[in-house]
Amino acid sequence: MIHAKSPYKDSARYIELVRLVALGKLDQARKGLRQLLSNDILEESLKIEVEMSLARLAMQANDYSEALKLFESVREAVPNQPRLLLELAWAHFYKGDPRRTLGYLLALDAPIYQVQTAPERFLLEALTLRSLCQFGPARTAISRLQVRYKKALDDLYRGVDPSRSQSLRSAAYRRGELRP
Repeated sequence: MIHAKSPYKDSARYIELVRLVALGKLDQARKGLRQLLSNDILEESLKIEVEMSLARLAMQANDYSEALKLFESVREAVPNQPRLLLELAWAHFYKGDPRRTLGYLLALDAPIYQVQTAPERFLLEALTLRSLCQFGPARTAISRLQVRYKKALDDLYRGVDPSRSQSLRSAAYRRGELRP
C-alpha cells in the first residue's frame, strides 16, 4: 500500500526480496534484487545493502568472481568496513587465492579494526595457512582465537545461555549495528 513515489517503496521491496531469500526462493530473490539495483534513483545506503545481498547470494551459489565484483563495488562506497574485508577474504579463500585472503586478514589487524568482533577471522587464517602447508602459523592463529575470546569460549563450552554471558554480551554490543 506504499505510494509508488514514496522514498520507502524501494526499501519495502528490498524487505520483500529478503523474505524470499528466507523462504528459499533464491532465484526469484536474485532476479528481484537485480531489478531493484537497476533503479537509477535508489538511495545509496539501500544500493549497498542490495549489492551485499547479491554478493552473499553469489557466494552461496559458488560464483566467487561475481561475489568479488559486487563486494568490491560496495568497498568503493564504504572503504572502512571491517565486515566487508572479512567477506572479501572468504570470497578469495573459496576462489582459491590464499595470498589475497591473507592480505585482507592482515588488513583486519590494523588498529582501526580492533573493535571488530570476528572470531571466524582466526579460523579463516588457520584454514588458509593450512592450505599453504604452514601448520605452525595455523596453530598460532587458533591460539590467538583462544586467547582473545577465552571468556566467551569458556561460557559457550560450559553451556551458559548467550544472553546471560557477560563476555558474549559485551562482544555483541561492540558491533556497531546492534542496539541494546
